Amino acid sequence: MARGGHLVEQDLLDLIEEGHLSGATLDVFREEPLPQGHAFLQHPSLVLTPHTSAITLREDSVAQIAGKMRALAQGRQVAGMVTGSVPIDIHLAQGPEGPPGRSTTPSRSAAGPVPFRRLIQRAGIAPQETSTMSFPTRVRLVDVSPRDGLQNEKSPVSAAVKTELVGRLELAGLQAIEVTSFVSPKWVPQMADNAQVMAGLQRRPGIVYSVLVPNMKGLEAALAAPREQWPDEVVVFGAASEAFSQRNINCSIAESIARFEPVVQKARELGIHVRGAISCAVGCPYEGDVAPERVEQVAGLMKAIGVQHVGVADTIGVGTPRKVQQALEAALRHYGLDDVSGHFHDTYGQALANTLAALEVGIWQYDASVAGIGGCPYAKGATGNVATEDVVYLLHGMGIETGIDLDRLVDAGVFISEQLGRGTQSRVARALLNKRTL
Repeated sequence: MARGGHLVEQDLLDLIEEGHLSGATLDVFREEPLPQGHAFLQHPSLVLTPHTSAITLREDSVAQIAGKMRALAQGRQVAGMVTGSVPIDIHLAQGPEGPPGRSTTPSRSAAGPVPFRRLIQRAGIAPQETSTMSFPTRVRLVDVSPRDGLQNEKSPVSAAVKTELVGRLELAGLQAIEVTSFVSPKWVPQMADNAQVMAGLQRRPGIVYSVLVPNMKGLEAALAAPREQWPDEVVVFGAASEAFSQRNINCSIAESIARFEPVVQKARELGIHVRGAISCAVGCPYEGDVAPERVEQVAGLMKAIGVQHVGVADTIGVGTPRKVQQALEAALRHYGLDDVSGHFHDTYGQALANTLAALEVGIWQYDASVAGIGGCPYAKGATGNVATEDVVYLLHGMGIETGIDLDRLVDAGVFISEQLGRGTQSRVARALLNKRTL
C-alpha cells in the first residue's frame, strides 16, 4: 500500500505492466477524489479504498486493547486479528474484517472488484486453508422470556407465574435474566405488574436481574421500590430504523437518544449497569433491509451518552448469517467484544445459524427465550426470540460452556408453555421430552 504523496503513480503503473508487481491496494491519493478517467479507476490489478484513515481516540483505544487482552486470556477470538492464513473465497469488495472503526470496502471500478485470491495468485503465493475457527470457550446467556417472551401474550399472565418462571430459570443455571419492563401499561399491558414482579423475586447472589426502561419516568418507577428490589441493570432500547423507532417508542432515533441520556447518567450514578438494545439491526417491518451503517450510527450515539453494552437485535427474525455479522461488526467499531451481544428472533428459522455466525465474530453473550416464547407487538408475524434450550444444545455440542443444566431448562420451558396453554416451541425441548416418554 502506498499513500498519497509517497507514491509516484506512473512508476506504479509501469512496475505492474512490466511484471515486477502483481497488484496494489491504494487508500490515499495525491488528488482526492480521483478525477474521472484516472488510470487507477480502470486498472484490473488495483484495489481502491476511500481514504479510510481515522483519528485514534485514546479512551476507546485503551478500552479496545484491554478488552482484547481479556479475550485472549480467556481463550476467546479477537476481532481484527491478522494471521498468516488467507481465506480463499474472500473478495476485498466484501470487506475482510479490519480493526474496529475502519471501513474496508473498496471503491468499485468499471471492471468490478478484484478478488484477493487473484491478486495473491498473480504474486505467486499459494492460498492456504484457514486454520480451525476459534470460538469462545464460554458463553453468557441472558434469558429474556419473562419480559420479551411474555410481553406479546394476549391473555394475562400473573405476577406469580412470572416470578415462578424466573425462579426456575435460576435453578437451571441462568446468571442473567431480563425480568420485566417499566413501560406504560397503555402500550404493553402485560408488563403492568412490573413492580409486583420485582418485589416477588427470591434473589440469588451472582445473578443479574435487568429491566427495560424507555425514559426517565420508567427509571423512576423502577427505583420507587426499596433498594433491595432495584434492578441490577437497566436496558434502554433504540432502533436502527427511523420508522420502527416511531412505531415502537413514538420518537425519532435522535429523540430517543436524548431521552436515554439522563436515564443512563442517573443509573450509572447509582451503580446500575446500563445496556442498550439496537432493534431492527438487519431488517425493519416498515423500511425493509437496514444497512450496517445505521447500526454503527446508533451504537456510536449510545456510546457517546455512556451506554456500557449494546445488544444487536434481529427483532423480526429476517437476518441471515453474513448480514448479522455485518451488523455486529458495525457495533464493534464502537464497543469491544465484551460489550456487544446478539439477540436473534427465529421467524425464518435462521436464529441458530445467526448465532453460529456471531460466534465466528467472537461474540460470547446472547439473549434467548426459554421455549421460544415471544414476538414483537410492532412487527406483525415476528416470532419469539430463539429458544434458550436450542442455543444451549448448540453450544454444549460445540464444547462451549454455559453453566446451564439443559434438563432443568427444558422443565422451565414446559412450565411456562403449560401456563400459556400451548406446547414448547423449542425443537430441542420437544426431542428431549419425547425421549423421556420412551
